[in-house]
Amino acid sequence: MYSIILFDMDDTLFDFQKAQEVSIKNTLIKNNIVYSDSIYECYKKINHNLWIQFDQGKITKDYVQTERFYQLSKRLNQEFDCERINYDYQINLAKQTCLIRDAKKICIELSKRYSLFIATNGVGSTQKNRFYNSQIFPYFKDIFISEDIGFSKPNIEFFNAVFLKIDYSSKKDILLVGDSLTSDICGANKAGIDCCWYNPYGANPTNKYRMTYMISELRQLLAIL
Repeated sequence: MYSIILFDMDDTLFDFQKAQEVSIKNTLIKNNIVYSDSIYECYKKINHNLWIQFDQGKITKDYVQTERFYQLSKRLNQEFDCERINYDYQINLAKQTCLIRDAKKICIELSKRYSLFIATNGVGSTQKNRFYNSQIFPYFKDIFISEDIGFSKPNIEFFNAVFLKIDYSSKKDILLVGDSLTSDICGANKAGIDCCWYNPYGANPTNKYRMTYMISELRQLLAIL
């Protein structure tokens, strides 16, 4: 049925939660800012809310990157060099290649029958470093990153740019696998391609978006495909 699978990167194949925690901890410590679990949880909420606004087209990526640390500085009542901290954070994050459970196994198996691609939002240099240094890099044909394309998921322009670079006969040949309703599933719906929602935490589905499949573990892909 399918010949091409587009995988989201973070929280779908890569364990972004672990990568983010390690990177924030190392960044704050380097900049002589006291780190704690509560500070990390505060950062996560700020960052999450800003990226939702980014997905909705309300703010830019550059704004997210500095604003999250500005808001954190206000919460902690400390003065931050937000641009410097964001730079250090991106350097730390680029080193993180930890994967979701079964990700490597799934990529090995699927690469035998399908052409695999990464389709991700994020900072180009950071995502490329993580991807090319990961254990799953050999099983993919290419990586498509919003910063390089000039548009982010869920914008149809992102997917149109991807479609120009992959070899397919019909959109029915393509399946997108991702964890985000607002960027991956919404984007697939706009692009007119099938999608699989990776939902490991058992979140409630919504009627707002159409899902071809829903899985809670990556290994379930093998039963679907």
